[in-house]
Amino acid sequence: MKIGILSESSDDSIILRELVSRVLAERASPVPREELLFLPPLEARTSILPKMEVATVIFFDGLDVADALVFGVDLDGDNSRRRKVRAFVQSEQEKNPNRIIVPLFVEPHIESIFFGEKGNCLKAVLTRLNPADPIPYDDMEPKSRIARLIGEFGPLDVTFTRKEIYRDLTTKLDLDLLTRTRSGNNFRDFRYKLLGL
Repeated sequence: MKIGILSESSDDSIILRELVSRVLAERASPVPREELLFLPPLEARTSILPKMEVATVIFFDGLDVADALVFGVDLDGDNSRRRKVRAFVQSEQEKNPNRIIVPLFVEPHIESIFFGEKGNCLKAVLTRLNPADPIPYDDMEPKSRIARLIGEFGPLDVTFTRKEIYRDLTTKLDLDLLTRTRSGNNFRDFRYKLLGL
């Protein structure tokens, strides 16, 4: 199965890739990791809205055609983004019913999923965090908060990159718990759409 990803950044692509891999492995007929091919992601560097049309051309009309396209949508407090993405996806699928586009809406940033399941993944990966204490800096927005937590409580081995830590965090996410939380509503929709592929 070939998957295309449109996200705001390479960090977001790492998270989306791992989430897609984990969810597709849960299917009734699981897709093993070795049968998943992630096409090189398209990274918008800002909002994905102006790049959605380009992404469909690259991933569905290019030389290497994707079976599905995943959009990582940071809402940044702007609910009109959700409406615009949904309208685009609906329009695209009306024109081309075989095109599968699965958006993941996150508020405000994709890093917020690391806090959505009570920070269990953070405590598992950032081992210098005290598991009995609440995750600090809850007054910060998720992107800055995760950067600060990695800086203060991340691995002492400086050869670990932020991308590796993001991958580890996503691997440790409790997807069932995330799906059941109020902040996981968007993830639940994303998960069920992927399970239906």
